[in-house]
Amino acid sequence: MRATIKDIAEQVGVSKSLVSMYLNNHPLAERIADTTKRKIDEVVRNMDYQPSSMARSLRKGKTRTIGLVIARISSVYSSFYSETLLNELEKYDYQLLISLTRFNQENERKCLLNLINRQTDGILYGLYIDPEEPVPSFLKNYPLLLTYHPNPNYNTILADDRIPMQDVCELMREKGLKKIFSARLFYKTALPANSGIEISHHFWRDYKTNRELLEAVRAEKADVLELGSCQHAASFLNELAGEKDLPYILYPYGLPSDYFEHPKILGAISKPFQEMVSGQVKRIIEMVEEPKKEISHLHIPAKFMNPSELKKLYLEQLADPAYKVIVDERKITSPF
Repeated sequence: MRATIKDIAEQVGVSKSLVSMYLNNHPLAERIADTTKRKIDEVVRNMDYQPSSMARSLRKGKTRTIGLVIARISSVYSSFYSETLLNELEKYDYQLLISLTRFNQENERKCLLNLINRQTDGILYGLYIDPEEPVPSFLKNYPLLLTYHPNPNYNTILADDRIPMQDVCELMREKGLKKIFSARLFYKTALPANSGIEISHHFWRDYKTNRELLEAVRAEKADVLELGSCQHAASFLNELAGEKDLPYILYPYGLPSDYFEHPKILGAISKPFQEMVSGQVKRIIEMVEEPKKEISHLHIPAKFMNPSELKKLYLEQLADPAYKVIVDERKITSPF
């Protein structure tokens, strides 16, 4: 059984508060007799006493724990992202506590409250918060960092899609394409002025099947469909393989599991995975340890890659030790 301060106090024959005062270097500990200090040191060694890091953190008003709110953890990206975050946080002597919404909007607020009630020092939030909604009282002055969607009311760290969208527009003009059907507001804001390219904005949750989504794209007369993941893109193209005039597909790329070949792939917005994770961790810790009232919006450069560039990056990632766990455990050789 793990030794406690009470056990030490009983062995030395002093009060718990005196032992705690000495072990935590309280200023009043200077008044403790040297003989008593030596006795405490001896008992600590003999009992192999290990102080609770959580208890010490709580006394300082910090738990050195960061919360993460994501939809799920079962996908290749989510699980690898969570583990990489955990490893990066350990470099700063922080831990990670994960809360899952399971794609349920009602759970999003519950997840935030749950993590705050568990005394996390800050939260990384990878889901959408409507910028038109006021900031809830329980989030005011709390270190919440949005990592996926822009919102002027919160601190954010996002991939910078402005240059990639310039390249997307240029390629679309070359191919005679004019309209993108997208779920991402930041793609619309990143669209160059006078580009000649139009974006219509929708939420994927409005469409229960790929067939419904295709009909919506056709109704909008969109040439390009932006999808939120490689898995969604593969599902859409494979399920509707017999259809004529399918839209070109644009999707985000981060890990080697995000690669597949299909003639309807326009390309992908490549986001530097390792740089994104390290940037998120650095920023949330700054928010916790050096709180500032002003809101900041940081950007990490992203890049548009056509199919041939994607394949080259994919092969490089397969040889990169940083992604070994994906390559080995997920056995990625030919994804689709």
